[in-house]
Amino acid sequence: MSTGKKVLIGLSTFLPFLLLVIIFAKLMVFAVQNPAGDPPMDLIIGFVGVYLLIIITFIINIIVYVGHMVRNPRLGNTEKTVWLCLMFFFNVIVMAVYYFMHIITERQTADEV
Repeated sequence: MSTGKKVLIGLSTFLPFLLLVIIFAKLMVFAVQNPAGDPPMDLIIGFVGVYLLIIITFIINIIVYVGHMVRNPRLGNTEKTVWLCLMFFFNVIVMAVYYFMHIITERQTADEV
């Protein structure tokens, strides 16, 4: 896998975390500025848009990671099963761990050059 693909997968892995931090910060700013007010409709629509972006990124990440796990020659059948079960139960955390353990450390083969 090329370095560019690794960076792109890394960015898509950590994008939901970043977006959730932004949403939390925006909510805190709104709560401090308007303690008794109702949120404006554009703020709600913006949050829905960001949540949809998080969901789409999450679905794409699941497809990419499961595909990588299944095709990874360094993993045996038992390890693949364990990784897939962990992905099912603890998905976002396991994606980050798998990224650092298997995608970053993966060597580029001669046919990918």
